[in-house]
Amino acid sequence: MDISLSALAKQIAGFDPSTGARAIDALDAFKKKVDQMTWTDVRKQSSKGSKKTGINYEVLDEKTLENTPIASVRVSGSWRARVTRDQVYMIVLSLHPDHDSAYKKLKQSIAEFVKSLIKKVK
Repeated sequence: MDISLSALAKQIAGFDPSTGARAIDALDAFKKKVDQMTWTDVRKQSSKGSKKTGINYEVLDEKTLENTPIASVRVSGSWRARVTRDQVYMIVLSLHPDHDSAYKKLKQSIAEFVKSLIKKVK
């Protein structure tokens, strides 16, 4: 994953230095976890009432301009990301230091983001 060339890097650069460092650490740990998963594994970790576990992949009521669903995932204890799927890739659209901000409507389209490839899912 090369975040230095993406819109995601610009978002992280906009955080204060301490928050930006925590964001990078959270994304790195998330990537290592997701690299071990298949899309079936990802879907199994979707919201199920009080039994939310793992990355808690939750499809939102939004789609990209390409008409692909946008989902929210737990990156770490407090960090969440908005992601979409492009064939075998999970693409991080935005990163959020708190739960609530991940659920606000995405104001920019996926076309405005450089695709930040988290992993090629098996």
